[in-house]
Amino acid sequence: MLNKNAIIQAVHPAIQVEVFEKISSTNTYAQQHVDQTHMTAVVATEQTAGYGRQGRSFYSPKTGLYLTFVVPFDVVATKTPGIITTLIALATQRVLAQAFQVMTEIKWVNDLYRHDKKVAGILVEQTDQAYVIGMGLNVQAFDVPVALQDKITHVFDETIDRNVLVGLLLNAWFETITQTTQLDVSAYKAVSYLLNKTVTLNYNRTLLTGRVIDFGQQGELILNVNGATLAIRSGEVTKVVEIEGKVLK
Repeated sequence: MLNKNAIIQAVHPAIQVEVFEKISSTNTYAQQHVDQTHMTAVVATEQTAGYGRQGRSFYSPKTGLYLTFVVPFDVVATKTPGIITTLIALATQRVLAQAFQVMTEIKWVNDLYRHDKKVAGILVEQTDQAYVIGMGLNVQAFDVPVALQDKITHVFDETIDRNVLVGLLLNAWFETITQTTQLDVSAYKAVSYLLNKTVTLNYNRTLLTGRVIDFGQQGELILNVNGATLAIRSGEVTKVVEIEGKVLK
């Protein structure tokens, strides 16, 4: 169970914390009810109206962790806001690996994968004064709807202290946001789910198929399409294929 006092004691003193067992959406609440001039975390174990990119419904059972971090523009170190999603994904991957020895990979641009299935999704929005960084994490096993059984899974097989997890994540996010000015491309490539795989990408309402050969300093996906090299800043990977031809998604 989430404990507000335990989380407050674990995180940087500049971070305010609000905790809910159930909420419609941590991002929605953060945008509507949180002071945008202070760093504030909104944490919940269940969402009833969670959403992801393009407003699509985000399955949010009570075995998960739903975390939103409101960060005023003036405390953000990077001058390239387009890489915030990528930086947060990398920080989260490191927490899971270093603190819990759970290896995940980053599926460009905003998902974490384990065993070829999604375990987390990140959504960065903004208000007039702040970035609103949200993440849904499938913490432990749950009854997966039939339609999602080949797409999502969970991170931990054993029970963990969620308050410790929240504290580690928020401190890592705080350090990343306030100190990191650019993407460590080598570190990102080392944990990429897509590098050297053939993918189909929805880009500007056009489907592109090519091989992922690199990532850029701005978080771009570098794609080889029929011998031409393209730097893709935004889009959605709709299919991933292993080198030997196995379709993963």
